[in-house]
Amino acid sequence: MSKTVRALLAAYLLLLCTSVASATEYYWHFGTTQGVSPDAVARAYVTATWGASQAYYWQSKAETVWVFGVQGKSYDNRVLRVGDSCPQNYTYDAETGQCNAPEPDKCEATKGQSIAHAHKVGDIKDGHFVNPSEPPAAMCAGSCLYSSPATTTDAYRFVSGDPAGIWQNYSYLGTGASCTASTDTPEPSTPADRKPTSSKSNECTNKVEDAEGRVHYSCLSTDSATEPGNLKCGTANGELVCTTGKPSPSKKDTQTKTEVTETTALDGSSTTNTTTTTTVTNCTGTNACTSTTTVNNSTSKTNADGTSGGSSSNCTGAGCKNGSKDDTSDEQQDDEEPERTASGDTDCAAALACEGDAIDCAMVRQQKQLRCEVKDQGDFPKHKDEVKGLISGSQFAQEEDGQIEAPSFLNQGSRFLPATCPAAKSFSLQTNGGRTFQLSYEPLCAAASDLGVLFLIGTSVFCALYVGRAFGGE
Repeated sequence: MSKTVRALLAAYLLLLCTSVASATEYYWHFGTTQGVSPDAVARAYVTATWGASQAYYWQSKAETVWVFGVQGKSYDNRVLRVGDSCPQNYTYDAETGQCNAPEPDKCEATKGQSIAHAHKVGDIKDGHFVNPSEPPAAMCAGSCLYSSPATTTDAYRFVSGDPAGIWQNYSYLGTGASCTASTDTPEPSTPADRKPTSSKSNECTNKVEDAEGRVHYSCLSTDSATEPGNLKCGTANGELVCTTGKPSPSKKDTQTKTEVTETTALDGSSTTNTTTTTTVTNCTGTNACTSTTTVNNSTSKTNADGTSGGSSSNCTGAGCKNGSKDDTSDEQQDDEEPERTASGDTDCAAALACEGDAIDCAMVRQQKQLRCEVKDQGDFPKHKDEVKGLISGSQFAQEEDGQIEAPSFLNQGSRFLPATCPAAKSFSLQTNGGRTFQLSYEPLCAAASDLGVLFLIGTSVFCALYVGRAFGGE
């Protein structure tokens, strides 16, 4: 290789190294004024030259040259960009001509912070624990990773209407890393507040008349009470094991549906058929939920004149009185309670006739007696003469107006002030020749005597009115 070639190669390498070594980050300048953006340079120059309140405007903007002017003072001021690129991880904003720093990692701030997660650890089925489930090893909340699950409370039941599920609250600690929610790192489920709850509702449909003239309507009422309670759970040999804590989990739902059909005959009499179906669901402790249904059918008749035409009822199911059993069960009870029938229970003038259950008949008699007594007591025309007799007589006669003697103290010269006026006060001064001055109470005594008479008159009038009204005066 000739000396000339070696010299050219060395010069090229030197130029390349110098170019790499001299690579600089973007900055802007106008004369000796420098800044990270054109606005920063222009503002610094204008403030230094004319003050901070001086405005400026941009005449043009190019990739590497921005030109600004100051109205009436300076024009065509060229701000130049120098350098090769933005700093590492920075991004260039062509709108501002500035390199923007990368946004801080939001997950870094979550490191060590905790979040809560409610996890379903299993189910109760037929009195046994099934479907055991371990909590996820990590959670992804807000694109940030949380791990190291730890239990924070006892287990509990009845979350989101799930009577079989068993739930446990866990806490997870932030790792500071980013993540994407997936099956392995799901988003957390907000724990329930675990407070006892109760609710009631009652809704009825409008009355509807069918083609045969019968009127139908129904009502549905619900009553629910839930206590999530406490369960101490764990796994043994791969199986979920739970014991009841305090308070014990419990849930009771009662649903009552009432269907009514009213039928009116041509003679004006009417029949009302009512079917009430009550379903009760009970869940307690670590036991599975059980449900019972009771159906009560009743029929009542009303004669055309409005009197009772009798009534009857029968009940099937576990909720019937005296332990009556479901008529549809395989084993019928020989000692089934007889149906109760009654007549004359709505007409106070008619005699009551009741057959069947003795307790029901006693209740019907008591209800009729109470209803008729209330109706009789409210009949004022019937008892008008008796009431007038009770409030007549001399003891209820109005007393005539009389005269009341004024008290004797008003004319006995009573006094409220001393009989004589205090003596005048004298005092001497050492200045101006030692003069003596005298202060007389006569003007004050005269005024007090006059006012005393007025006070006495006013008090007497007030007392007379007060006593007179006490005795019925006007």
